[in-house]
Amino acid sequence: MTEIVMTPIGKVQKDVSWGEDTSSIVLEKEYVSGLKGLDAVDGTPVLDIKPYYPVYDK
Repeated sequence: MTEIVMTPIGKVQKDVSWGEDTSSIVLEKEYVSGLKGLDAVDGTPVLDIKPYYPVYDK
């Protein structure tokens, strides 16, 4: 049986890396993350992060 681990939105286990770009994620307080290198408006919620693949994202 597969173990399912539920984590609250904003709880991050490690850095996220896509090819040459790396976004470091630092937990500032419970359920809030500081994202570096993310193209988004400051203060908006981030529910999902997907990698950028130049081949598919033209």
